Amino acid sequence: MTSAEFLLLLEAWRAVIWPDFAEHDNCVFRAKLDAKGQQVYRDWMAQMKGDRQRVEAVMNHVHIADALKGVVASPSHEVVLTFGRMLRELWTMKLLKDFPDRKFAVSFPEEHSDDVVDYEITFHQAV
Repeated sequence: MTSAEFLLLLEAWRAVIWPDFAEHDNCVFRAKLDAKGQQVYRDWMAQMKGDRQRVEAVMNHVHIADALKGVVASPSHEVVLTFGRMLRELWTMKLLKDFPDRKFAVSFPEEHSDDVVDYEITFHQAV
């Protein structure tokens, strides 16, 4: 792997592990919303009848197996659960750091599933 390839990989992983959380319309997302993201936000807000917590949760969710693509060819349950638990802790710490005056619920349900694709993490502001 070249230095340039490593830096690209590192930046991709940083975006997952330690996101650049950004605020939009009093909601918090894993990254700043571009024009397309803002339209997606408006569509979800309409569909969810203005329920900001539900919109945050759906827009911030990440399937753990998808996050591991390109790194682990066929992640085991153990890998997915370990990575999900780690992300839950890291996101919780980063949200507290970036938004110390707000409370968040970071969710990573660990109920067994036969398909590792079912495991996902998300967050939303707690009221």
